[in-house]
Amino acid sequence: MRSSRAAIERNGSFGTGGVSLFPFLAVLICTMGALILLLVLIARNARSQAVHAALVSSDASELNEKLEAELELVRWRIEQLHASRAAAEEEVADARLKLGQIEDHGRQLSARLAQLESAWADLQTLAAGGAVRVEALTKELAAIEAQIAAAEQELAAARAEAAGRRGSYAVVPYEGPHGTRRQPIYIECRGDAIVLQPEKIVLTEADFDGPLGPGNPLDVALRARREYLLERGRIDPSASGEPYPLLLVRPDGIAAYYAARAAMKSWESEFGYELIGEDWKLAFPPADPQLAAQIARAVDAARVRQSRLASAVPRLSTAEPRPKYRAAPYRGGAVLDGPTVSEPPPIGGMPPRAGERDALESTPPAGAETGPSAGAAVRPLADKRGVDWGLPDAARSSVAITRPIRVDCHADRLVIVPERGLAAAKEISLGPTTEESIEQFVSSVWEVMETWGIAGRGMHWRPVLNVRVDAEAEGRFADLKTLLDKSGLDVRRKDGP
Repeated sequence: MRSSRAAIERNGSFGTGGVSLFPFLAVLICTMGALILLLVLIARNARSQAVHAALVSSDASELNEKLEAELELVRWRIEQLHASRAAAEEEVADARLKLGQIEDHGRQLSARLAQLESAWADLQTLAAGGAVRVEALTKELAAIEAQIAAAEQELAAARAEAAGRRGSYAVVPYEGPHGTRRQPIYIECRGDAIVLQPEKIVLTEADFDGPLGPGNPLDVALRARREYLLERGRIDPSASGEPYPLLLVRPDGIAAYYAARAAMKSWESEFGYELIGEDWKLAFPPADPQLAAQIARAVDAARVRQSRLASAVPRLSTAEPRPKYRAAPYRGGAVLDGPTVSEPPPIGGMPPRAGERDALESTPPAGAETGPSAGAAVRPLADKRGVDWGLPDAARSSVAITRPIRVDCHADRLVIVPERGLAAAKEISLGPTTEESIEQFVSSVWEVMETWGIAGRGMHWRPVLNVRVDAEAEGRFADLKTLLDKSGLDVRRKDGP
């Protein structure tokens, strides 16, 4: 082994004929060193180029920012110049206006100076004329003072007369979403007669005896007025609409109101009404003599026909005595005055139209059982008052907006519980029959509705009565639900607190 290593160290190769490894390694190492140096140079060159590119990009960005800043400054200067120009133009306009005012004031001063010069000339002339002119002016002044004194006396007398004169009232069109510009036909309903205004044509109770067909005196008078106005071009049905009857009802004229309603066959629901005071003096337009004469002739002819019909059919003119009416104690309307033995229809045999509140109170038939448990004797008031009679502001084209009202039903009373933070509860005592107190109950519901304000244009309130019923008040609740059926007041039973 030692001899082999010695041989290698001595010869530097494996045998005498082998290849030496040292030159190859040396070349390889040199080559690698050259490559490393080349790589270092390439990397340094790439780094230099990257740094140069970064510097170039940074310079371009700074240049762009400077250009943007200068552009913004130029824009701002342009805006300032525009604003300065507008301010200058406004100042010029103000200066021009002030100059015009100064010139106008100068013209006024010149005119005033001319007046003063003229007055001065007149004074000089007056002084030259002497005392004659002064005396004439003094007399003229005295006459004017006498006229002023007389006018003051007349004014004092007129004021005294006006103070003792009763006021008058005028019916004017309603300005609102449901108002109308149609021409009214005034019908005043009194306790003893019906008067067509302003012609003062009087219709008495006898004019409504017998069958109230289309030929009754009131219906004929309305048609005669309509034809008269149409012939003379005072109305245009296609533009302003047909005229409509406007019933002006005195407190004692409720029976006359129902008689007029029953007689207006040709007008259906096209009418209006207004409740007026007994002592109100109404101011009507001046009467047309020709129209008054034409209506009077038509009424006279209708009376003759009505009398013949009553004679031909005597059973129609010998009906039961007509009931009397009085104003209802709550929110207007009418109720029967005095006891009745049956439930008579309104005058003329026609029930009130739907939506009216001034209808008859229903009265149970003779011998019928009364009291809160007498469910068989209770009928919906809508049969007499019409559908939605319990909604004061309902209209055919309006939209109903519901809102709840809590009601506690006891055997002896109904309690309307207000919303939190509002007024105290409202109690309605119940009599032997629930129907006796229904008018006061509905009026109290309306008072609650008034606190809600206006429902909105083309809308109306529809209360939902959530009723909590005591154990002993079942009969009262049944009566309440039946009486208010189709009234517009939605009665619902509400259990729980």
